[in-house]
Amino acid sequence: MFVSHQLGVFENDSEVNFSLVERLFDKFVSLNIPYETISNLRDNVLIKTPGQMIECIESGMGGHCVEHALVLCEVFKEHGMDAIYVNADNIDHIANVTTLLSKPYIMLKINGEDLLVDAYYRRMIFKVPKEGKIEMERFTIDRIDDVTVKISFFGRKGMYSEEIIYFKSGIKEKIKIFDDRYKFFTPFGITAPYYQEISPQRKGIYFDVERDSLVLQENKEVKYVSEMELSFVDWIPDYIKSGILSYVLRNKSEKSEVREFLESGEYTPIYKILEKSNQGHRNDIE
Repeated sequence: MFVSHQLGVFENDSEVNFSLVERLFDKFVSLNIPYETISNLRDNVLIKTPGQMIECIESGMGGHCVEHALVLCEVFKEHGMDAIYVNADNIDHIANVTTLLSKPYIMLKINGEDLLVDAYYRRMIFKVPKEGKIEMERFTIDRIDDVTVKISFFGRKGMYSEEIIYFKSGIKEKIKIFDDRYKFFTPFGITAPYYQEISPQRKGIYFDVERDSLVLQENKEVKYVSEMELSFVDWIPDYIKSGILSYVLRNKSEKSEVREFLESGEYTPIYKILEKSNQGHRNDIE
């Protein structure tokens, strides 16, 4: 149980059941592992292994959403669970943007029951029906077939987001996507934040190559800031600020490749999605 013990996320309970899943999940979430990609830029790694993540966590750093899922997946495996990393399409109905295989989940099979765990974004455990649909107040879970599940999320004015989870699309497919997509530029700071907070409000810091400017995303608002202004943003840790300043030049040097990629429409950064959305309408929905 190397990863579990290094994180302090372990249980001596030998019985694998839903209660054990919940306890491990709660302990993992309580660690508040940062979302950051400065460590990826530093080490020139697209997706860190759980072992590499442990090294970053022990030094006060963290990783992106895929890496959070991989670490928690390893914790589940070390406790004898049938756990695999899986990918999901994300469909944003407000911005009218679909991002293929962009969302990480963990799929667990516990006593004949399928569970889906969102390790980072919503930090939730979903029970998957064997067939048909489960309807909750803010979401529904629909079993499409043996290897596909759809989760629909609802706000005050209806459905605003869907995620299509593919049980047969795992970490190998994600690595291939990253290797193919990011041959000529780094995603970090561009399609993925340098740093991000989810709770109590979603915040992130990016780099917009089209404007040669840093982008602050705070809840539903997007603001462009200079490198000098970054020092006055109190919610970004100092090590992230210094790291960002080191890697902004790298992002600028890859500008032509990034622009070509963004113009293809294959992936839309979150700050671009918010720009495309009607701010008032999105606030009403969510």
